[in-house]
Amino acid sequence: MNTDAIENAIGALVNADEPAGAATLIWRDGTVVQNACVGWRDVEARLPGAFGGWWRADPSDNSVLVFLAHNIVELEQFAQGIGIGVFGAITQFQALASRTAGTSSRTTGTGD
Repeated sequence: MNTDAIENAIGALVNADEPAGAATLIWRDGTVVQNACVGWRDVEARLPGAFGGWWRADPSDNSVLVFLAHNIVELEQFAQGIGIGVFGAITQFQALASRTAGTSSRTTGTGD
């Protein structure tokens, strides 16, 4: 697998200002075979994206889901055996981050 080609391809999209940043992770048979992180975690401040960092994201366009996945699915967590099961937390976080005022919280059952 040409992992540089994957990073270059997503890098070209980021450089063309399609998304502000992108991360990839390919996991095969329990082993991470490719990972890349390109772009900006904060475009205005020009802070580069990195594994393990916080990302500024807009929950209205599902970027919270993408970038939270980026943070959860780090190499260290795969090495510790946390694995794919954490994606339930991503869905719950997305629901909480994008809820509208006056709706109830899935975790507390209370309104805003």
